[in-house]
Amino acid sequence: MLFYQPIITDGTNVLAEEESRHIQKVLRLAAGDTIQLTDGKGFLYKAQLLIPQGKNTAFKVINKIFVAPKNYSIH
Repeated sequence: MLFYQPIITDGTNVLAEEESRHIQKVLRLAAGDTIQLTDGKGFLYKAQLLIPQGKNTAFKVINKIFVAPKNYSIH
């Protein structure tokens, strides 16, 4: 599952409320679980959940990869 977070910095980050709710209530992930995120700018992140609690879910980035965009054309 890939989560969207527009701003991801080095160190500890907090997911948006909607993504936090999905992680906690639907997927029932816990501290120590890993997730994948994108910032919508070509970067993919592997992160570890730190504190899934309430409306906030803290995570730390483990790995960051740049994925070159594909050139598509619409006819």
